[in-house]
Amino acid sequence: MDRTRIRKAATFLAASGLLLLSGCSNPLGLVDSGRVEGLEQFQEETRRVYTNPNGPAQDDEAEDIVTGFMNAMPAGVQNDGFTVARQFLTAEASRQWDPDEGTVVFSDSPEIIRKADVLGERRDEKEITMQLRLKTTGALDGHGIYTPAQSGSEVKLEIMMEKVDGQWRISRAPNGVQIALSDFEQVFRQVSLFQLASSRTTLIPDIRWFAWRSWRALAVKELLDGPAGWLVPAAVSINELGVELLDDSLLDNATDVEVHLSSSLDLMTPEDREMLIHQIRLTLGDGSPPDDIRIYSGSGADYSGDGSESGLMVTQVSKRVYSYSAGAVVSLSSADLLRVGESSPGKGASGLVFTEGGGALLKEDGSVECLSASVRSCGTMFAGRVVHRIAAGQDGEIWAVTRGGDKLLVHHGQKEYELSISWLGSSRIEAVAVSDEGSRMALILLDEAGKSRVVLTGIERDESLRPLALAERSTLVAARPGVSALVFYNDTTLVYALADGEGYQQLVPGPESTQNLPDHTVALASGKIDEAQSLVALDSSGIVRNTVGSLKGIWMFKDSQVEALASGD
Repeated sequence: MDRTRIRKAATFLAASGLLLLSGCSNPLGLVDSGRVEGLEQFQEETRRVYTNPNGPAQDDEAEDIVTGFMNAMPAGVQNDGFTVARQFLTAEASRQWDPDEGTVVFSDSPEIIRKADVLGERRDEKEITMQLRLKTTGALDGHGIYTPAQSGSEVKLEIMMEKVDGQWRISRAPNGVQIALSDFEQVFRQVSLFQLASSRTTLIPDIRWFAWRSWRALAVKELLDGPAGWLVPAAVSINELGVELLDDSLLDNATDVEVHLSSSLDLMTPEDREMLIHQIRLTLGDGSPPDDIRIYSGSGADYSGDGSESGLMVTQVSKRVYSYSAGAVVSLSSADLLRVGESSPGKGASGLVFTEGGGALLKEDGSVECLSASVRSCGTMFAGRVVHRIAAGQDGEIWAVTRGGDKLLVHHGQKEYELSISWLGSSRIEAVAVSDEGSRMALILLDEAGKSRVVLTGIERDESLRPLALAERSTLVAARPGVSALVFYNDTTLVYALADGEGYQQLVPGPESTQNLPDHTVALASGKIDEAQSLVALDSSGIVRNTVGSLKGIWMFKDSQVEALASGD
């Protein structure tokens, strides 16, 4: 990535004071077979509302100028390129102010304080300093990567004011912009950059947030720049020759979008060029390669037909949902509960991983028992090591968190491996969830004081899909105490539950929003139930409920007396 932009983003965040771091399973009488349909993608659309702010009025007070400047920022990001916002600045301040350096996202109303009042100065001074206090919820860096702020974070920014021809104007403004959380998704567009996995068998959605007015150009530039740091080396860049988007060359007209790339594109191998153009098409088409994108190199060569033959996409998995109770595994994915099989009774369970090929049961003593497709025991996994949590991975993988929370174990292809985490430090792992394509992992971490946070990292795999290591970095997803369970609802949305009953969802990484969950939720799963994509929750009393059709759906009773919950293919 461009080091200048990284330094600018770091400077902005440092100046802002932000810390970066994301059934009653009675087997008797149950049906033994049934049909499970394929997965349908769910995506919630948000309607855009355009803003049309006013410029400064005659004889506005200094506070009014700062308020007007703040009110003009959403329109600047969204559509007017900060034309109105710059009217509140002096000519020199307008030349120096760089709104693209980064974004602070805040909640509640900003507090504007005239520091001259605190110092006892007269209000008729020609130069004063204003202090802007914001309760921050997160920040965007110069690459469109969102990082949440620590709970209760506040930033204080100083704005210098002076009178020009008797009118207050801002003579120095902090670089970057400040956007209210309520305006965030109206002015920034969520874009998935489709990165190539290290296994080269799937693509990975690398979520960024770009200004609506220029999102296409920014998306192409960042895709060419390579994966986000938290994904490396789980995701790889094939742009080794440094292909660039030519300045101001992405044209969006009534008929198609033209992308003009540097002549380095001509020098790529046909295979790599085909893949890169396929990635660009998917990124600009939100996952569906459109026909109206024209791609040219600096030499004038037309590559608009390239990329159409590549079928590589983000791996999607059709998942069933299973429960475990009194020795029986039951499929919850149809209207009738379907008994899959029964093991020896009396085995208490605190965790379950199951697919149509079998799975694993985490017993109360911390041992992990292998389960066949018919739910018969097939031995003890992980050499009998004591395990704290288990989770499903890709193609029947079973991941385990060691009792100390410092290591990850994985059962893959009849072999078992141990993975260490270089960036874990003194934190310990509470639980993990693996995305459908198998290249991302969300982790609940606990610090030495027991305070939780959720982070996201990549999983590096070889061509056989064997997991080799976790990525070299992680990115913070949530900094909330008491996170107890989490699940990928689909390829972009993570849902997590707190011990106090609260729930949240977010496009990761991105701003979180409240998710309604049953009280005392202790486990989450996602999959098809009654032919609709569903979020499934197990509470502390053993009751399983599921939403109907969407994350905003009502919660319906599904099963009771359940000990463990799982979803798998």
